[in-house]
Amino acid sequence: MAGRRPAHLARRGAVYFVRFRIPADLTGKLGMVEFRRSLQTSSSEAARIECLRVTAWFRATMENLRKMPDATAADFEEAARAYFSRLAADLDRPRRFSPDPHEFDVSVEHALHLHDERQTELADQLKRNEFDGHVYGHALALAELLGFKFDALTDQQQTQISRLAVRTEIAQSELFRHQITSPLEPFETSDPLFHGPIKAADPEPRLPRPPAPSNATRLKTAAEDFIGRKRAKRITESQIAELERALGWLQEVAGPEASLLDVTREMLRRFRDDISRRNVTLRGRKVTFRHSLTDETEHQIQFQTAIRYWGSVQAFFAWAFSEGLSPVDPAAGLIMDRPKSITKRSPKSFDADELKRLFRTPLFAGHKSPKRVTEPGTCLARDGRWWFAVLAMHSGARAGELCQLLPSDFIFDDAVPHWKLQLEDGDNKQTKTLKTKTSIRDVPIHPRLLELGLREFVTASAKRRPGKRIIHEFRLGTQGRTSAGATRFWTDYLEKHGLHSPGRATHVWRHTVTDCLRENAVPDEDIGAFLGHSSGSQTSKYGSAQSLKRKRETILQLHYGFDVVAALGGPYDPMRNRA
Repeated sequence: MAGRRPAHLARRGAVYFVRFRIPADLTGKLGMVEFRRSLQTSSSEAARIECLRVTAWFRATMENLRKMPDATAADFEEAARAYFSRLAADLDRPRRFSPDPHEFDVSVEHALHLHDERQTELADQLKRNEFDGHVYGHALALAELLGFKFDALTDQQQTQISRLAVRTEIAQSELFRHQITSPLEPFETSDPLFHGPIKAADPEPRLPRPPAPSNATRLKTAAEDFIGRKRAKRITESQIAELERALGWLQEVAGPEASLLDVTREMLRRFRDDISRRNVTLRGRKVTFRHSLTDETEHQIQFQTAIRYWGSVQAFFAWAFSEGLSPVDPAAGLIMDRPKSITKRSPKSFDADELKRLFRTPLFAGHKSPKRVTEPGTCLARDGRWWFAVLAMHSGARAGELCQLLPSDFIFDDAVPHWKLQLEDGDNKQTKTLKTKTSIRDVPIHPRLLELGLREFVTASAKRRPGKRIIHEFRLGTQGRTSAGATRFWTDYLEKHGLHSPGRATHVWRHTVTDCLRENAVPDEDIGAFLGHSSGSQTSKYGSAQSLKRKRETILQLHYGFDVVAALGGPYDPMRNRA
């Protein structure tokens, strides 16, 4: 059968299947953005006809799901299973086609099918006053035709112009159907706004017809371009990672083939609200955006984090609009409301008693084996997990900074022994990421670390794994989450031994070091320089960083109120502590 293949029909090998994008207002309920099913036939003729029938079923099913107050993916799957079971049985029976030679060609049927589908979409947009990118393009052209600048109109006027653009498109679509089905009859649209006969043969209908964009930019392409431009400006890798995550989630919601014009204001409004529902306990895990949402407020990301993600999305669409990639900025003016009362989730620092309790747990006091560090035993090997905690409590370094340390970062024979937090590896290649520019710093080595065997540990790591991370026990997460493995381990470990509280995992060490130094009267300026924080003052932008000698004076003020070396099992013993 000749003609263009229906829009929702595709073929894999010799077998045809159908695929549909789930409407944006149902993706949240159903937890999917696309639906696919095999038609179980290799016949082109049968597949084309069945595709039109399946399309009618799909549209009707979507309407039914909209009417259901608590529609779920299970409801949709049950309806699909029943329909396609009947379809499979039907395809097993011989088909009898009408011998009428004047029966519509499938290509004509398909054109009418697309017409009906678009009519339904337009009617729905009129009800909700939410318009897609194609309508916005028509509205812009229509406003210009009437002598106005669309952006200079009020919100109410823009809505009225957009509604007029929709009604115009509906009337043109009705004319199209009329010209196919009854071209010899006089035409009159169903919309009273355009009443008045137009001859079917008239080559130039008087209805305004703004051109629709024919080559809309794909969302994925625009996102890659935007990220590339940001990377060229050398913003920090943590900011790049946040931007990639936010735009990656948006592409999941909009669909892999979505264009900028497919992203509606309503879609972004729901996406904005969903960002704040991200589950912090799933950080670093490979789950879809929809499956990472939770209604349990204690597990949702902090407002400050959510608003950074949303700010990235708004910046992206503002850029796309300014570059002429989109005729409208659908994210403009969509503000993320700040909750009236935000619970502070900064982790409570470890006090001296909690540190002593921690050092009596298996990892420090004796564990079963190097692979079973959470179970009591006699093994006292000081591996990367042991050194992660000890380094953190003597430096306040971030988890991602510690997990990327290489043997070449340590300088033991300097006047002030120290280790470097830097982007480059031993071959001077940029292989690491840090949160901010001030995170690049030199950290003096506390004398206790040398007594506990840090030099021996680093030297042994360099021999066993040349050029590799010394704390290799924790995996580095994706999209810049270098702390993912460490966060997962320490969250579970602290929970198991009764030392966990909201927000406590790895960042607790940074707070613990800060509080300890403050208790010992160290000025905030020195604490900030030691931890890699920017003071934010204009003076801090001049001159060089604080000297290692002054930082060493700061680190020597880390007094926890008990003998740390003794609590950790005493000075290094190669017979007992070699990892």
